[in-house]
Amino acid sequence: MTRQLKLLHASAEAVLYEFERKNRAYFEAFIPSRGDDFYRPEVFSERLQQLLAEQERGEDRYYLYYEGETLIGRMNLTNITGEGTAEAGYRIGAAAAGNGAATAGLALLLNEAADIGLTTVTARATVTNPASVKVLERNGFVPHAVESIVWNGMKDKLHHYTCHIPAKRPSRS
Repeated sequence: MTRQLKLLHASAEAVLYEFERKNRAYFEAFIPSRGDDFYRPEVFSERLQQLLAEQERGEDRYYLYYEGETLIGRMNLTNITGEGTAEAGYRIGAAAAGNGAATAGLALLLNEAADIGLTTVTARATVTNPASVKVLERNGFVPHAVESIVWNGMKDKLHHYTCHIPAKRPSRS
């Protein structure tokens, strides 16, 4: 099946809400919880409207990641600057994890980044999430800093990564 990114849009609210609810426990094993309020429909809807406004202003770009017609993840470019930089973020649902979906999705996201003129993308991953570290490194990200953090009451190390994106060459017709 074909994997593709689709820019976040308001009409995807129901499918996105169900994806987040269904994968909550899985995600919270790797990243801090968004809290119970996030999963209340009215709060989720309000947050979605905030994301769409950020996207409209050009600050961020949020993508839904599909395999065929099934939503399998989210890919984000946030903190987009006029200097050609942004931060990548991603989350793959439990059903699609472990089969290369995250690596392929991040490659698609880097193509999107190049298409909008970004030259440098940063990302972060904790030591306790080695799968995410591998995804970054397989996509050309290089670690440049380590920070000690505490989340969910546990000590961890957060690795900061950078990926330089080559300028796209004009296609020859």
